[in-house]
Amino acid sequence: MLIFMPWQLIANVCENSCRNSQPMIEICLFDQSKFSAPGNCLFQSQNDDDWKKLYPADAEGNCELANKVLIIKKENIVVLVDSGFSRYDTASLNEYRVKNFQYIGDILKQASLTTQHITHVVHTHLHLDHCGESIDFSESGEGIKRFSGALYVATGNQLKVATDIDGAGFDSFYTPVVRAFNNNCCDIPLSNDTFLFPWLELRIFNGHTRGLIVPVLHGKEKTLVFAGDLIPTMAHLTLQLASRYDVNPLLTLAERDDFLDEIIQNEYIIAFQHDPFHEACKVKRSKEEIIAIECKCPFYL
Repeated sequence: MLIFMPWQLIANVCENSCRNSQPMIEICLFDQSKFSAPGNCLFQSQNDDDWKKLYPADAEGNCELANKVLIIKKENIVVLVDSGFSRYDTASLNEYRVKNFQYIGDILKQASLTTQHITHVVHTHLHLDHCGESIDFSESGEGIKRFSGALYVATGNQLKVATDIDGAGFDSFYTPVVRAFNNNCCDIPLSNDTFLFPWLELRIFNGHTRGLIVPVLHGKEKTLVFAGDLIPTMAHLTLQLASRYDVNPLLTLAERDDFLDEIIQNEYIIAFQHDPFHEACKVKRSKEEIIAIECKCPFYL
């Protein structure tokens, strides 16, 4: 059984260990569910029909999306990134036409894990499709951690935004889950870019929602970006396409453009959280165009 120390000390211990042995980072990417969203909300451009050239839709203009969770293993550290829709949020499950829903415990079984193996849960943000399965509820209705031995990570700005009933995008949150995070279920409220471990960097962006975390995994030879809602699908690599789900679409485009410069220069791999057709890619820039070179999400870094 792991004995948990304060998270800063865990990071220091892991840093020394990583320097000595340099073990590989193991990565597992799983679909928690599939869901649908209107294409004219998922994509926003000067010409409303532009996105149809890049992403398939049904006769009603709805696009199918994946909802993926990431499991990262290194030595005795097991990090879960996001947990998907909540099993209790039936209104959202119906609204977004969620199908192929998997309980988080069943996903962990596919990786030969249980909830007790998880040491950290990084929540990219607290939108209802990203953090729902992290919270269970007691008989009294109190929100409690589903991963009782794990340290929960989110940004302080997200904790604030998620409870601002007059704020932009408030309907993107599931109130019972958000209440649990604000009460007692967030152990590490981030305020700035940081390294949770020497090999796991957490970048903060503010266009999609204030305090969005994008994990960057630094391996021996490769670096992987779990792009989340900053770049939810390969189609969003087109710089002119933001989303009406972004609270500040212009800021999203600027943040994405700046980050893509770094990604291209350093040959990072991008893994897509919401793309059901493309798992990962490398990117190059040709004049003003972005060229995606599709690849598989590596199992090891």
